[in-house]
Amino acid sequence: NQKKSNPSSNTNMQSNVVDIPPSSNTQNYTITQNKILRFRVIGQGVSPVNTISPAQAIALAKRAAIADAYRQLGERISGVRVEGRDKIQNMVVSSSSIRTYINTLIKNAKIVDSKSKDGLYEVEMEVVVNAKDIYTLCN
Repeated sequence: NQKKSNPSSNTNMQSNVVDIPPSSNTQNYTITQNKILRFRVIGQGVSPVNTISPAQAIALAKRAAIADAYRQLGERISGVRVEGRDKIQNMVVSSSSIRTYINTLIKNAKIVDSKSKDGLYEVEMEVVVNAKDIYTLCN
């Protein structure tokens, strides 16, 4: 007894998914709590020069690209916290510092593509998130 899929339910599911490609801003989309969001980013990592083998250089560049992709997903899903400090002496800024950080739990992200060329490793990563979860996280 094989179960047949209902084509209308698949169409309904697809219309509920909002694809947010790497170069776009989430502010360009009307997002409601009942939507499913698919975030895609491209992480990049550079091979270090002081490695014991070309394989190690590629492995380290890949790891850096994955970490960069996770960071980008975190920024896009929950935003970036920015702290700034200026020290002013005699009405002149004597020092200035800015710190940015994110704090996001990302589950079930997957690498959909990867490539390496001339010491640069790139991974395309995506994660599918229920907009309701992001709404809860950000409010």
